[in-house]
Amino acid sequence: MKEQSRTIDSIGITYVNAVMSRGHFNSVVNISLGVITFDPNQDKGSDTDLVVACRLRMDEMCAMQLYDELGKVLQGMELARKTMDDAHPLLNGKAN
Repeated sequence: MKEQSRTIDSIGITYVNAVMSRGHFNSVVNISLGVITFDPNQDKGSDTDLVVACRLRMDEMCAMQLYDELGKVLQGMELARKTMDDAHPLLNGKAN
């Protein structure tokens, strides 16, 4: 059991900014997720590019589970944001 835990813990985390493409074929859902890269340029600015960070492939059941779970996470984030707004009106310009 300990060996399995090490394998799970060694899986990397990929941060993404955008859904680049999506589709389905033969009951397999395909999603490409992208990340924005920032590269300094000679004009003391930066060039940005959206590049593929990862590709997800899943069956329909997993896609439905992901849909449901993302909905729950987003609802929780909205509730937390509303709670913070209500608790700290001065921070949000809502003081009476």
